[in-house]
Amino acid sequence: MLQTRRASQIAIVGLSAVLSSLGGCVGYSSYPELESLAPSSPNFIQVKPAVTAALEEVIERYHPAWAGPYTVNLPPEMTPEAQRLILSGLGPDTRAMTPATEHLPTYHIGRVWVRGPKAKIDVVRPVLELGPKADGGIAYQGMTVWLDAGLHPWNVSFVQPWSARVVSPPDANFVNPPSTKTLKTTDPEPTDTPDDEAED
Repeated sequence: MLQTRRASQIAIVGLSAVLSSLGGCVGYSSYPELESLAPSSPNFIQVKPAVTAALEEVIERYHPAWAGPYTVNLPPEMTPEAQRLILSGLGPDTRAMTPATEHLPTYHIGRVWVRGPKAKIDVVRPVLELGPKADGGIAYQGMTVWLDAGLHPWNVSFVQPWSARVVSPPDANFVNPPSTKTLKTTDPEPTDTPDDEAED
């Protein structure tokens, strides 16, 4: 019995060590990446659910129902798979950032900061309730979303709004932008008669 208990304790300690080593890789990320610190990427496993939770919080709080569909602008370093995973975790009015949707109200991801069970995500939102500016554009506002995780999914603990019209949104990052090499050309118009009939 004693040997069995010791074996179980050793197994638990070994598993904890493995999980801790994994946490050192996926529990740390900064976007934009900070120099002189550990390598990081917005594609790390903990970043995607944290970004999804932050976007969901801001959109649910501030996107009015009358505004209809919106688009989300994610960091250019994110892979298409990561972007699709985040977009699929949001509501049915979510649209990917493409040339066809960039006219929609857009929620942008700025800074991403993940340290183990803590995260801060900067979301730049359109201030739709103020209406268009004098030049016809939309005012934007930075929102810092604080999140906690641990062994549970990311939960929003605090949202810090900043002054409107101070933060400019990032450049548009189109999801899978079209390439001239892959664009489908229009099909040729059919002739009035088949070739064999034309020869008759």
